[in-house]
Amino acid sequence: MHLGPEETGGEARETLSEYAVVFTGFPGQWVSRSHPEAMMQEYLFVGEGLPEVSTLGAIKVDDQGRVVEILEVSDKLPGGRATLIEYMIAARWKVAL
Repeated sequence: MHLGPEETGGEARETLSEYAVVFTGFPGQWVSRSHPEAMMQEYLFVGEGLPEVSTLGAIKVDDQGRVVEILEVSDKLPGGRATLIEYMIAARWKVAL
């Protein structure tokens, strides 16, 4: 989920889904696409090769795009939940836990 302006300076994006996987890797090399059958938004990697991403956790957001619940945090993330919250705040996500 990304609610800020696109890296290239586009319009602000709207909330895409109530649930999201938070990951890092290959910023700016993903495009979003609506998946009507699944009633969700999906992201496709458009860079070269296969992306190696690190899953940090899973979250739930409200209709305003605020993170309202952390569903799971990777056990490979040093600092766990606190670090995930720091990352989301640093990325300027709205966090309302």
